[in-house]
Amino acid sequence: MDQQDKHQITQNLTSLMDRTAFDSSLESKLLEKDIFTESMIERIKNGDKNTQKRNFYLEVKRRGPDAFKKLVEALTESGNIAAARLLDPTISEEDATDEKNQKVWNVPNYQENSGNANYVQPPVLKNNTKPLEIRVEKAANSVTKTHQTLKTYKMESKPRGLALIIDNENFDNEVLPTRTGSLVDANNLDILFDQLGFRVTVRRNLPYYDMITEIQKFSNKTEHASCDMTVVAILSHGRQGLIAAADGRELETEWVLRQFNNDGCPALKSKPKFFIFQACRGDEADYGILPKLSFPENRSDSDARAVPMPRPPEATSSEAQYKELSWEDMLVAYATLPGYVANRDRYRGTWFIECLCSVFMEMSVELDLRDMLDIVAERLQKYESEMGTKQSFAYEVRHFYKKLYFNPN
Repeated sequence: MDQQDKHQITQNLTSLMDRTAFDSSLESKLLEKDIFTESMIERIKNGDKNTQKRNFYLEVKRRGPDAFKKLVEALTESGNIAAARLLDPTISEEDATDEKNQKVWNVPNYQENSGNANYVQPPVLKNNTKPLEIRVEKAANSVTKTHQTLKTYKMESKPRGLALIIDNENFDNEVLPTRTGSLVDANNLDILFDQLGFRVTVRRNLPYYDMITEIQKFSNKTEHASCDMTVVAILSHGRQGLIAAADGRELETEWVLRQFNNDGCPALKSKPKFFIFQACRGDEADYGILPKLSFPENRSDSDARAVPMPRPPEATSSEAQYKELSWEDMLVAYATLPGYVANRDRYRGTWFIECLCSVFMEMSVELDLRDMLDIVAERLQKYESEMGTKQSFAYEVRHFYKKLYFNPN
């Protein structure tokens, strides 16, 4: 790096530190462009956030004649536009999109992790550090039309629907730990639903009021009326019934759902709505159980008792019109069970999102949504951490009474 470029970094060091998010997105670009090796990045990350940023800019000045140009590219592509423009004011306005609005694409393949020599990797992928590559199988014909005897949701519009992904990986002032690996999840979901025919919007690291505004703005989009479905995925820290914004404040998951029911979003009435909450729901770890031998017992009685079916009310002329439901056509998938943590790999992302993406890209060509989620559960049970922890996920339906085929074609 020549002296003029070094001087520019030194002169703007404080401003650069203020405008830089030293997160996994930037780390990925630094590795991709061979500015640093993985061991160098680990050394830079010693200390608090400000120390890490200072170490980063001081170290990059020693990285050869092309380091300055690659640094500007890495900052731009990772969403650190304000910092990049300090070093290169000629960056066009078209490139100067806010980090929160930037789509996530092409996470690089990471190097092998030395890790614990005794660790037996999960059986799903042979390379334990390589993220899933999303490639959706396409159908020659509409799957819905082959199941005309079943009740199915209409899935023929182009785009199929709108999808919103909120990925909170970094948190203000380190109020919560960085969710390293969440970028891989956002990338995988982005590509998955794009290939399934959705128009995808990705937002990253949103504080409390920005999350509220973004969700409300998305639910009020007029385009919902011409689409057949919607998807909302939120990736963050959380606990039972709550999910964290980037400033550490928490939103109620029930509030999120309410924005899309028949009262909150009339444009989606009678259309399927799929929600994904990738977050912990408590602090408890699931260590699984060892199989037990069971012996049948001969019983002639039962604690169950018959309960008569309630009689329908007698219809009168004033009761000919029934009220419509507020909650229907909703399916909500939670990464884990109430009270339990959700596991995440720093290279491959979270277990649940990896399972979901792998099943959906392989099976959506022939199976409906609920059947695919059952297969997600089957695959998820094979995962186990080096500490011996396991994970179960849950999904709930709210009057989701038809089959949903994505019809990827």
